[in-house]
Amino acid sequence: MDTKQLAELPSEPGLTVFISYSRRDLEFAEAVADRLDAADIEILIDKRNLPYGEEWKAELLQFIRSSDTVLFVVSPHSIASEWCNWELEHTKRESKRLVPIVLEPVEVDGLPSAVADIHLLSFEDHWRLGGGASETFDETVEMLRSILLTNIDWLREHTRLGDLARRWNEARARDKAGAAEARLLRGEVLAEAELWISKRPREAPEPTAEQRQFILASRQHEQAAAKLETRRARRRTGLAIAAAAVLAVSTVAVFSLYVQSNHNLVLALLTKADQYLAEERPTKALAVAGSMLASPLAGAVKNIAAVFMPASEEHIRTETIIQVAGVGSMVPSRIVHVPQSSKRVAFSGDGVHFAVGYRSGHVMVDRVDGSGTPRWFKAHNLRLVGIAFGPDGKWLASATQEGIVVWNLSEGKAFPICDLPGDIREISFSPSGAYLAAVSYDGRLTVWQTTDWTLLRSFDEHDGKSTGISFSPTGNLVVTVGDSGKVVVRNTSDWSVFRSFETGRSDLISVAFAPDGKEITTASINGEVDIWNVASADPALAGRPLPVPEAKRWKVRYSPDGRRIAVASWDGTVRVWDTETLDYAGTIDGHDHWIVDLAFSPDSSMLLTASESGIARLWEMNGLRPMFFAVKDDPRETLIGRYSPDGNVFVSGGREGIARAYSVDADGRLTFICGVQHPAWVNSLGFTADSRYVVTAATSDQDPSNRIRVWSARDCRVSEELEAGPDYVTSVAVDPASAVLAWSNYAGEVWIRNGSAGARARVLTKYVGVAVTRLAFSTGGTYLAIGRRNGGLEIWNLAQGERHRTLTGHTQVVLTLDFSPVGDLLASGGPDHQILIWDLSRPPGQELLNSLAVRGGTNDLAFNSDGTLLAAGSDASYIVMWTVADWEKVFHLHALVGVRSVFGFHPSRGDLAFDGGGGLIRVLQPRSGQPVTPDDVKAVVTGTDVSFDQMSVQPVQLKETSIEITKSPTCGPGDG
Repeated sequence: MDTKQLAELPSEPGLTVFISYSRRDLEFAEAVADRLDAADIEILIDKRNLPYGEEWKAELLQFIRSSDTVLFVVSPHSIASEWCNWELEHTKRESKRLVPIVLEPVEVDGLPSAVADIHLLSFEDHWRLGGGASETFDETVEMLRSILLTNIDWLREHTRLGDLARRWNEARARDKAGAAEARLLRGEVLAEAELWISKRPREAPEPTAEQRQFILASRQHEQAAAKLETRRARRRTGLAIAAAAVLAVSTVAVFSLYVQSNHNLVLALLTKADQYLAEERPTKALAVAGSMLASPLAGAVKNIAAVFMPASEEHIRTETIIQVAGVGSMVPSRIVHVPQSSKRVAFSGDGVHFAVGYRSGHVMVDRVDGSGTPRWFKAHNLRLVGIAFGPDGKWLASATQEGIVVWNLSEGKAFPICDLPGDIREISFSPSGAYLAAVSYDGRLTVWQTTDWTLLRSFDEHDGKSTGISFSPTGNLVVTVGDSGKVVVRNTSDWSVFRSFETGRSDLISVAFAPDGKEITTASINGEVDIWNVASADPALAGRPLPVPEAKRWKVRYSPDGRRIAVASWDGTVRVWDTETLDYAGTIDGHDHWIVDLAFSPDSSMLLTASESGIARLWEMNGLRPMFFAVKDDPRETLIGRYSPDGNVFVSGGREGIARAYSVDADGRLTFICGVQHPAWVNSLGFTADSRYVVTAATSDQDPSNRIRVWSARDCRVSEELEAGPDYVTSVAVDPASAVLAWSNYAGEVWIRNGSAGARARVLTKYVGVAVTRLAFSTGGTYLAIGRRNGGLEIWNLAQGERHRTLTGHTQVVLTLDFSPVGDLLASGGPDHQILIWDLSRPPGQELLNSLAVRGGTNDLAFNSDGTLLAAGSDASYIVMWTVADWEKVFHLHALVGVRSVFGFHPSRGDLAFDGGGGLIRVLQPRSGQPVTPDDVKAVVTGTDVSFDQMSVQPVQLKETSIEITKSPTCGPGDG
């Protein structure tokens, strides 16, 4: 691959990587570069076989500055190279992410500190010096690619802001204050830059001092401008306050100026709420959005605000966040506040009571319905590490690192357990109540029989620490995990090992048996959550990861009915998945501090959570819903998607070259059925009017057959392949009223074929030298709209076989077209920041009805089934909707990084499917039922921070219950 000059680079690469290497390692560096380039990673590599000179420094420095990541090839040659070390020095100075890969090993003492401090990916066994790539080379490059694509959006912003900061500093150095000031960030862009600094991933490089200074100067300039405008406003309105009539006018002016001067805060709040949506924290997003509508000034001038604010984009965005977040938010049915750190929770077997253990060694037992007086007793002198009810409700066991006490709450008595292991971590009763078991930091599993509370068995289970335990629902198996990543499953009939395997994960902290007894789920402190089939002959190979976001984990639990897996995290959330499909079911995000424990009620209807703050919360699980339904589609990028006319199937296409069919259930969820392979990106598709068949085409100038595939939406069986013409297909369209099929190609041709299999296709028209980019049939099939690369847009009357109209208005390529199902409206869009609305019932030359602003342009748009809404996705990463009756914007979702296209509305449900970024399809349901409102959320918003604990109920008034602690009859002298 030739050296790329910066001027030739694409304006928005997915990721740009500069490769630093020694000339002697050129063959290896080229091989890595070629494979990464083929994987859509932009490569900067200098391959001139000449000695470096001073005149090259500027160009190499620009390469480093323009890259998102520097890939450094480690070998004795590069470590000794003056220029490689110069590149390392400037990589550090520009605060670029450094990813070292090892070609030849170098002693650690000989590595530069910038390299030695980073985990090195080795290619030693995957590249033969002098012999080229081994069989495993491509697999290792794929691993490298995954590393490089981590935190890609944050890194791209690092590069962009670095360039902007340098240009600002250069303008300052030239003493051109006006030019420097003009380069400062403002408004929403500034708020997003401030948020970018605050959410730096742990593995990402630090923002540079220059970037921080640039952002700070931008904020100071914004604040100074706001203060100046406020002073001017006061002078302008000071004389008007005397008269009542003038007072109303001045109030409007003051309110307007207030909004203007606080615009940056509003944008920062919106950006924060968007971040919460992207992180699946709907309740926090709802609290932030609600705080903007409930500001004191907005309440004081409510009548004015009702007129003034709805016209603003900020108001629409706020209402959209409330609409979306309200669907997924939850509020606790009960809050129990004890002013000390809670550690463990449990439900009684009948679901009537729950218990919470605290750092002080106390235990609280209360009724779920809140009736009666809580029991509060001193169980231990150390913090609780375990608490468990016996299944019959008679016994409650509590544990610290050094002891276990068994409580008979009905009789008001308790006794300690003897024969203890060292440093207990967790305890559990077997489902029958026959056994009490504990795991401990000395690696042991210890079991007592509850008939006489004597020690039954003890095993050296793990090489390191034993950290988690769970019995199977029938009690025939018990599983333990350790921090080394080992899982041990034992039969309780004879305590023999049933399964033992290494997970490949470190620091396992929690384990749970599925209610069917066939699977277990493990959670690691590092963040990985995996499901393992214990019935498999090789369970280590049967593991499958749960799609959790990046965050440290604490506990994992199954609901007793087997429908859900709940995972508590250190970020203060519980995320829940469907056990059968692994579909995301929703997030509970009502805690400020990390959640240390959670428990399902026996009937699975409630979840109890406890956090470091000492607040325990009860949640009604029937209120759990996701904000969106989501499905992982194309691993590279989903480009297009459509619902079938009957709404039973959804089909997508993307960069991987597979068209995928999904069934749509009664709730609107997508479930994968099958797929059809294409030679390149699947960029266009359509359904036949009866929903039975799908027509798909790929962007391929490499496939000599260049065919369109017609296949069954039920089983993906290809029934027909059509010759597409001399160049690759750009669009396909199927007449919704008949079986007429149309397609276009890059050569500028438009082809038409009737619905009969094997029927002859004909060229309708050809535009010499201008590619056709998009086709769309009108609802009745009378018209075919043709959009072109030069912005041209024509309407053809197919019955007459002639051009009907030419519509003029687009200045750039037409990327998307859709006819309204009602009337003669056509919407068209592209990168020129506008959607044009045409009314074909108007006289020629007067068809343009409206122009809708879309910052960033649009890739795809769609009318809903009754023609009352139009939705569009923008390259600026937001989705917007308008009402067709008055073209009023009613929805603006500016969240979920990567959002850029809408895929269409469900024909009957009204769900909107759209591009969720990263190959994810999201489905947004219409607001229905009783979603949570901002008034339901009890939280305090300070700046952009949300606190739930500050709005908690008053601490529970507790009176210590006297319980007699006796010696265990099984303990010897001095024990217990």
